[in-house]
Amino acid sequence: MPEVIFLGTGAAVTDAHRNATMIAVGEADQWNLIDCGGDAFQRLQLAGVDPKHVHRILLTHHHPDHLAGLPLYLERAMLAGALDQLVVYAPPETLRCARALLDAFSAWSWPGLPALDFREVAMHEDALVDEDMQWRITSSPVDHNKMPTVAYKVSHQGRSHVVFGADTAPCDALVRLAKDADVLIHEATGEGPGHSSAQEAAGIAARASVGRLFLTHLPAAFGRHTLKDVRTVFAATQTAEELLRVSF
Repeated sequence: MPEVIFLGTGAAVTDAHRNATMIAVGEADQWNLIDCGGDAFQRLQLAGVDPKHVHRILLTHHHPDHLAGLPLYLERAMLAGALDQLVVYAPPETLRCARALLDAFSAWSWPGLPALDFREVAMHEDALVDEDMQWRITSSPVDHNKMPTVAYKVSHQGRSHVVFGADTAPCDALVRLAKDADVLIHEATGEGPGHSSAQEAAGIAARASVGRLFLTHLPAAFGRHTLKDVRTVFAATQTAEELLRVSF
C-alpha cells in the first residue's frame, strides 16, 4: 500500500522540533521526494527508506526552505551510490535556481556524479508531469504571492491520490486538482500574502471533498492553537508530525 511520509513539517521559521517541509510518497522500492529544503537524505534514512529507491524529486518552487537542501542530497546520494535513474522536476525558474545552486558548489565536477535529468513542469492546470505503470503525477500552479509555484497530485495505479498543495493562498486551481483526493496536504503557515491559515486549508479540503487533510509547513506558534475550530470546517483534519506515515 502506498504511503506518505512527512520528512519535515516546518515553515520557513519554525520550532526546534520540525525540519523544513519535505514529503516522501511511494511504496517498497518506488519513492517520490517532494521538495528538498533540509537534509532529505538523513530524514529518509530515519524513516527507513533507502535513498536509492527515490527515483523522482518534485520541487514546488525556489524558496530556500524548499530547495536549498538539493546539493546536499545529491552529494550524499552520489557518495552512497543512490543516484540511479534520478529525475528532478520543477517549474522553469526553480530549475534555473537548482542549476545555479549546483554551479555554486561546482557539482558538475564531482567525481562520480551521474548525469542528472532535469525536466520542466508546465505552468498550467492539470499538467502531466510523469506517468508509468505505478504512478501518475500531475500539477497545477497555485497562488504563492507571484512566486511561480506548483502543487502536485500523485496517483497510485489510478485508484488512490494524494495532493501536496505547496505554499499557497486559497485558490480555485488547488480545489480542482485535489477534487476527491484521498489525502490533501496543505500548508498552515498563517493567513497572509501567498499563504493560508489552518481554517483556510480546511475550507479548501471541504470544497474539494477530500478524504483527509494534513496540515504542514507549520510555524513555531502553531503549537499554541487547537484543531477544534478547524475541525468545525473540515472534521478529518490532522496536524502533520515529523516522520508520520499515512497510507492512502
